[in-house]
Amino acid sequence: MSVFLVRAYVGTALILPAVATAAAAQPAPVVSSYPTENRGGLVASNPRIDILTQAIEQHPGNAALYNSRGWYSFLDGDYTQTVSDYNQVIALGIETIDPVYHTSVYYVRGLAYGELGDTELAIESLQIAEEMYRAQGDTASAQEVAAAIDKLGK
Repeated sequence: MSVFLVRAYVGTALILPAVATAAAAQPAPVVSSYPTENRGGLVASNPRIDILTQAIEQHPGNAALYNSRGWYSFLDGDYTQTVSDYNQVIALGIETIDPVYHTSVYYVRGLAYGELGDTELAIESLQIAEEMYRAQGDTASAQEVAAAIDKLGK
């Protein structure tokens, strides 16, 4: 299992487990390929997000497109867009495709809610992810999510 380093609401670095299917579906971003100028708390236009937005307009029922845009939005610090996209992924029922992939959506959505200062929704989403990881037998990921919940609860 590969990991990505993300910044949690509490201001400390957490290790975000990313399942192989999620990592394969979302290539690692090449930050230098788009501007990183900060405009109002967000990074300047990201061509990947722009392309995904166009694709979503043409295929609004494709959960994978929303998932990818949500991930890149999370990396860019656009947590409102991340939450919106991951809510759409959940609504479209990605769990029928891959339950492990679906679990990471709850995890990252929880982290995004935390970044937005919505501790209650962050903990709720993270608790779902923790339960799902435990049900899948992934105790290491479940423990990492539990640690994130503990930090948000303090």
